[in-house]
Amino acid sequence: MNQKLTEARVNSLVETLSALICEDDLLTREQRENMIMTVATLGGMHERLRQVSASKEAQKQAKSEKPKKPREPNIVFPRTGKIWSQEEAGFIHSIIDDIPDHEINNHIL
Repeated sequence: MNQKLTEARVNSLVETLSALICEDDLLTREQRENMIMTVATLGGMHERLRQVSASKEAQKQAKSEKPKKPREPNIVFPRTGKIWSQEEAGFIHSIIDDIPDHEINNHIL
C-alpha cells in the first residue's frame, strides 16, 4: 500500500505521536523511547520534504526566468525552414520530371 507523504500528513503524525507520548499511563518506557525516535525521524522527513519542495520551486522559477536562445541557422542546411522560391522549385521539378517513374527508386531515396 503506497500513500503520498505530504507535509500535512507528517504534521498530523507528529501531533498524534506527541499526544500518545505525553500520556503517562498509556506507554511503557521502551515504547515511549521508540515513539520519541519515531517523532525525531518524522521531524527529519518533514525538513527533507520542505527542502525538496523549495528546491523544485527554485528550479521552476530559474527555468521560467531563463531567456530563450535565438535559433541559429543550420550550417549544413542554411535555408532550413525557408520556403523555396519559384525558380528553385522549378529547377527541382525539372530534374525529377526527367526521371522515368519506374526508375525513381534507383535515383531518389
